[in-house]
Amino acid sequence: MTEKAFKLSSPVTTQGEGGTVTLSEITLRPPTARELFDFGIPFNENDMIAGPVLRDWIMRLSGRDGSVVDAMGLAETVQMARWIGGFFKAAGTDAKN
Repeated sequence: MTEKAFKLSSPVTTQGEGGTVTLSEITLRPPTARELFDFGIPFNENDMIAGPVLRDWIMRLSGRDGSVVDAMGLAETVQMARWIGGFFKAAGTDAKN
């Protein structure tokens, strides 16, 4: 899989290199083995991505800081969780084993 851009339901303002930047979308890149080693499998016993670890995954894969991720809407956060989770399900990862 390649990068995926997610449209934000409401723009998020952050500080960039040239000053204030308003983001209307956030792009995630595919995860690497190193991130799996750093964060572990992101699923809990109900095959859901747990909130705190989801935040870490989104921050790492987007290159954005916590203030940006915290300001995102719930709809795009859930879409990102499903996209990230797809990498583990496609690889045959089962959180219960």
